[in-house]
Parts: sequence; structure tokens; C-alpha cells
Amino acid sequence: MATNSAYCNICELRHLSNLSTHWCPECEQSLCPECKEHHGVVKIVRNHKLIPIEDYNKLPPFLSELRQSCQEHNENYQLYCPTHETCICYKCIKLHGKCEAVPLDDMLKDIKTSEMYKDLEQTMIDMLENTKEIKNDRQVNISDIETEKEKQLEEISQMRFLVNNHFDKLEKKLKLEVEETVIQTTEKIRKTILFVQETEQKVSKNIADLNDIRSCASELQTFLGMKEMQNRITENEKSMQSLLDDGLLQQMVLKSVVDTSIGYCLYEIKVFGSVEILTKQEMVSLRKRKNKQAQLLAVQKPKSIQDITLNRVQSLTSDGGGAIRGCYVTPENHLLLTHHARSKLSLMDFHGSCLSSISIENSDAYDVACLDDNNVAVTTGNSSCGGINIIHLPSRKRMKFIQLPGNSSSIASNNEKMFCVVENKGIYQIDKRDYKTLIFIKGKLPFESFVVTSEDKIYYSNDTCSVICTNKSGEPLWTFNYKSVMVHPRGGAFDKNGNLYITGESSDNVVVLSSDGKFHREILMGSDGLRLPSAIFFYKDENRLIVSSGYTNILIFKISQERI
Repeated sequence: MATNSAYCNICELRHLSNLSTHWCPECEQSLCPECKEHHGVVKIVRNHKLIPIEDYNKLPPFLSELRQSCQEHNENYQLYCPTHETCICYKCIKLHGKCEAVPLDDMLKDIKTSEMYKDLEQTMIDMLENTKEIKNDRQVNISDIETEKEKQLEEISQMRFLVNNHFDKLEKKLKLEVEETVIQTTEKIRKTILFVQETEQKVSKNIADLNDIRSCASELQTFLGMKEMQNRITENEKSMQSLLDDGLLQQMVLKSVVDTSIGYCLYEIKVFGSVEILTKQEMVSLRKRKNKQAQLLAVQKPKSIQDITLNRVQSLTSDGGGAIRGCYVTPENHLLLTHHARSKLSLMDFHGSCLSSISIENSDAYDVACLDDNNVAVTTGNSSCGGINIIHLPSRKRMKFIQLPGNSSSIASNNEKMFCVVENKGIYQIDKRDYKTLIFIKGKLPFESFVVTSEDKIYYSNDTCSVICTNKSGEPLWTFNYKSVMVHPRGGAFDKNGNLYITGESSDNVVVLSSDGKFHREILMGSDGLRLPSAIFFYKDENRLIVSSGYTNILIFKISQERI
């Protein structure tokens, strides 16, 4: 419910006017410092998470209008009904007896890093790209028309030299017709551009709102706000689709036809030519959400790692030589492998054919991480000069070398940073924009330690038989002790649900760890044909787990996670 946040709501009930400093999303009240202190010691509300009033004021206005409790029963929401797509309290259960309601806490858990949130964010980013592409396409169309206009006006002028002054008026008439046609057509296109610009502003505002929700809103506000954002997106999509349906994105082509027989019958021709606008297939296509994304709030019961099943679908052998330590699937659907002690990368297709190899002079090739569609980062392993090579795949050239203070082994990358294990030093963080380095985790990590990233979390193994999950500041969130389930973990990869798959090199197995670090399960072992596994990659586009085996072999498994 909307309320005045400038003054403390508790004090207002006492007819006092004290400025507020914090907001309680669960109580839906603003608090002054004194009331905040009382709020923190009252047992029933002491665990409520407060946010600074400045952050609350950044939230989109529509969030404050959304109720966070049941309007009919004035009780807190406790369940979510996927059938009716609504939050309900325990008293509403009678009306939803046949609905498979799920606990609201399950829906709110990690909501800001959930697939629903990511899909919503990606949808708005795609829509913003749609508006930009359409604007550019329309401007290009105008430019093409103007270019064609000049060409055809020149043809008209050339024809004029073949006739006498009798055709001067006809020439002027045709030119005027061309100009008027172009004006009318380009005006129509400009109206389309104006409409798209308005939509672009709306989408940009939605993205800004969504970012503010991520930074400042509570989980419940985020969840409720996402439904409102979904409605906005649907309206925007309808508007964008109407451009296609109404034919406003068809290519306008200026065409005038000059009768070449005019030179033979000068006084018989009554017009100099004709002008018309032809339409061609539009060259721009709208990015659309996948069916599963269109149902962002369709709820499924949480999946367990016990539901994961694997089916071995392929086995490949690399002839690159040296142990395979790093693996990555390129945008062209090719396998990129690093060959430890061979100083090279190899590129192979999923039929097992080697497409090419990239040698790295004076450096080992230990692990690999994707930076963008064209560039990868390759660590030097135990080369004499430790660091990271930036390799440009199309040219097969080393573009840059980032020196680090020791043997550099495992590497991971997210949108902004790279993280690299440096033996006996810790984990270094490298900014992808300017390649500046700083120590992220300080400690005597062994060379075999691995590091991986997912969203805003970083995971790494250490010398105490532990896998540690940290936030982006390096603060530990949880720790998993792997001593009883694997020996010498060498690599990790995440599936779509945030589960972490870890290779145990000396134990010949792969263990999957739940996203919260509470549960684990051995899903591959020696009896599955696995031997000395090291490199691992989860190919999310096809839901396949790729694992190295025996240094030169690659095993590929189809992964499914459905409740039986």
C-alpha cells in the first residue's frame, strides 16, 4: 500500500513529525532512528530486513501500490497459487482447495537471481534492441529511398535531353510527383520511428525500474513487481507486433518508370513517366520470448539433484596431445580444448574432427574461459612466466598477455570480471575492460584448485578439502567439505538450475552440488567409463554435460532433471 515515507509512520500515529531514515517492507512502514531501534528489539519483527529510506524512494512507484498482504483477510501472504497466479494467505486455502499451491518462501528464494528474473530482464533487453534495430532499419530505408531518388531523377534528366521544350512541363510534373511521393512515404516511416522511440523510452524505463527493484526491493516486492512488469512488457510487445501486422515495417522502394520510346514519338507522350512505391519483405525481425519465457510466473515445484538423470550420448577422442584441462563450446557449436604441456588450443566439431589448432608461443595452455564471441582467456599453467593469454579466435593470435605473480591454473569469467587461481597466492580478479588486477581471495591455494562463477557468486576449492561459495566481495556464503566423496577436484560447471558439477580427478567421479551447497550426489564414476576426469563444461543450449576422461577423451552426457 502506498504511504508517506518522508516521515516516520509510527510517530505519525503519536501525532509526531520525525523524519524517517529506514523502511520496513514487511510492516510497510517508514521508521525514524528511535522507532528503528525499537523495531529491532521487538521479537515479532526483529528479523525484518530494513532498507534505507533513500533506497526505498528509488523503487518504481507502482511497487508501493502493490499489496503485500491479503486484502480480504488482512493476513500476510504465505502461499502462491500457480493456477490463479496470485499470492494467498492461509485463510484463502478454502477457495484454492484444488489448486496445487506452493509455499511463498520457495518462490521468493533467490528470486533476484532466478531464471524468471533473468528471463524478464533478457526480454526487456531484447525489446530495447528491437527498438534500436527498427529505428536503424527505418533510417536506412529512408537513406536508400533518397539514394534511389537521386539515381532516378538523374535518369529523368537524361531523358529530358532527348526531347524538346514541349516536355519541360511534363518533366517538372514527374519530378514533383517523385518528391511528393517520397515526402509522403518518408513521413509515414518517420511516424513509425517516433512510435518506436516512445516504446524504447518505455522499455528503458522498465529496465531502470527492474534494476532498482533488484537493488532496493524486497523479495516479495520483486515478485509482485515482476507481474506488473510482465503486463507492461505484454502491452509493449503487442505494440511492436502491430508494426508488423499493419505492414509498417515493409521496405519502401521508390520506383519510377520512364518510357524509352519517348524519343520516337515526342508529341504522342502525355506524361514523362510514372512513380510508385514498392514494398518488399521487411529486413528486421523482432526478438521474441521463448514459450517458456512467456510463462514467467508459471510455477513448478523445486527440482532436486536427486531428479537428475544422465544418458551418455557421445564419446570423442582428441589428437591434440597432452592432458585436456580446459573445455568450452564456441558460438559456432565447436569444442575448444586446452592441451596442458602442449602449449596449444584445439578446435574440433562434435563429429570428432579436428578443425584447427592454435599454438601459444612461450606459454602453456592450461584452462580456458570465454570473454566474448571472438575472444577467450587461456591460463599459462606452470610456465616460467605466469599469467593469462587473451586469444582472438578468428585470427588465432594472442592479443594481450596479463602477467600474474605465479603459476596460473583455473580461470573463470562473468560479465565484468575474470577470476584466476595463482598457486600459493590465492585468486586474482581481473577487470575485463582495462585488465587491471587485484587480489580477490588471499591464501596458499594449491595449483590444482578450481574457480568458477555463477551470477554474482564465486566458487573455489582450497587445500582443506572444501568448496567455498562467496559473494562478489569475497565474503563466504557457505562451505562444502568434499573429503568423503571425491579426491583432487579439478573443475566445475553449472547447469541451468545453478547446480554445480565437480570433477574428482583421483577418485574418477563427478559430484553434483545443489545451488545452496546443502546437498550433493555422485552422478558419474569409474563404472561409467570415467577415468581421471579434469575438464568439465555444461552446454546449456543442449543441456549436455561435457567431461574429459583419460587425458585425451571427451564424454558427452544428456542431462534431464524431471520429477519421476
